[in-house]
Amino acid sequence: MTFQNLVTIPLSKKEVGREVISQNRNFLQAYSVDTLVNNQQMSYYGTIQVGSLDQTFNVIFDTGSNQLWLPSKDCIQSSYNCQGLNGYYDCSASNGCSLTGKDFTLLYGKGQVTGYIATTSVGVCGLQKVQQSFLLVSQAKDFENIKADGLLGLGMYDSINGNNNSSFVTNMKQSGIIAQEMFSFYLGFGKSDSQLNFGGFDPKKVVDTSQIYFHKVVLNDEKNDSQRWSIQVKVVSFQTFSYSLNINQNIAIVDSGTSLILLSSNMYALFVKYLILNYDVQKAKDGFYYTSCSTSLPNINFILPDINGIDRQYSISSSFYFLQSGSYCLIGISSLPSGVSDVQIILGDIFMRRYVSLFSYSNSTVGLTQSIADPDDNYTNPLLQGWQIALIVVGGLLIVGIVCYCLYRKAKERRERNRNYLNQQLLSNQTQQQNYFQGQGVLIGGNYQNQNNQQYYNNFQGQRMPIRGINYNQNNNQNVINGQPVQG
Repeated sequence: MTFQNLVTIPLSKKEVGREVISQNRNFLQAYSVDTLVNNQQMSYYGTIQVGSLDQTFNVIFDTGSNQLWLPSKDCIQSSYNCQGLNGYYDCSASNGCSLTGKDFTLLYGKGQVTGYIATTSVGVCGLQKVQQSFLLVSQAKDFENIKADGLLGLGMYDSINGNNNSSFVTNMKQSGIIAQEMFSFYLGFGKSDSQLNFGGFDPKKVVDTSQIYFHKVVLNDEKNDSQRWSIQVKVVSFQTFSYSLNINQNIAIVDSGTSLILLSSNMYALFVKYLILNYDVQKAKDGFYYTSCSTSLPNINFILPDINGIDRQYSISSSFYFLQSGSYCLIGISSLPSGVSDVQIILGDIFMRRYVSLFSYSNSTVGLTQSIADPDDNYTNPLLQGWQIALIVVGGLLIVGIVCYCLYRKAKERRERNRNYLNQQLLSNQTQQQNYFQGQGVLIGGNYQNQNNQQYYNNFQGQRMPIRGINYNQNNNQNVINGQPVQG
């Protein structure tokens, strides 16, 4: 039982024309949709178009990082440098690409990439492309399970990009491609119902558009990669367990590049202790905890102050933070990697499936509102467990047996009724015939005599008409009854 066995699903792209959304909020104007594909609830992929040749790449859109990187041809052709990655970008003048020769390394919570900074045109949703600096990767480490082509960071700034470290989305806004300098995520449970919207959000993916609450990004006054989509958290609670964060260490980031909800090591240790004492949970070999999927654990709650200073509670039920693995469910809450001190909580995909997330550059806010995503739509869950299938099969066989037996009884009763009816009719007909022919001297089925044993002549004398063995013979002018000559 592990989170490591990821299965990658091929990406697909949906191009959508711009829509004008009639809302009372100034950022709800026009937006463009890039359809994301759900990879086993562990990550989401979308497509971008790169270079003058419009080459399509499958990438993870990551709010927790800042840069775009794609593998180089040499990296992919190497047997060990880019394991797990697929397509490559050939940086050439004919493809609208220029290579600076400046090397650069990007570090992630797990894995790193190294390469050279280059510049080319990049677009999404089939829209106009923008000039964007990116990392052409020559070596990638610990990306074996991604099996995508690369990653596009959607952080607030991009330190390798020219033009004042502008982010990719800022470049789109400055080029007039989108009306508002923002984007939003809707992450669903289906295979291809998730969306990344540039320039706005889709109100059809929200339970109530009047219940969007905005949280101020904590700014560090440095317009570079160190600035994240950081928001304040006051309290994390789990039934009677409650953890209040220090005012100087209360930062959470909403991160589409992280699968789980991650807590600081101290907070997570207390959370696990509470779980073990109060619920039937077990520890897996990889360090994660799991329980029966039939178990209903309490909500985990996050209290965040909004831009008006009002505390807003965001609750995640176990149906959202459970990740099914066979008949058991992994608890999708874990600890931050060691060495991370500037962030206390990462609200990853599990959180973002519960709440549509809106990221505004111009207002420096993160908006959150309840999503329409439904765990019952989870395409990765088996429709039925083995014991449920067996029970249905046995029940079906019993029902079929009972129905067949009832039909047999009804058919048998019907045959009995028909037989009795025919017997009664036969007896009735025989009685009527005997009453009618008595004394008439007509032979029925053989010789017939009246009560005086006097033989009667056949009324059909001289007629060539057979009556059950009766035939008239013109030569001897006699009636033949069952082969016996009779005086006619």
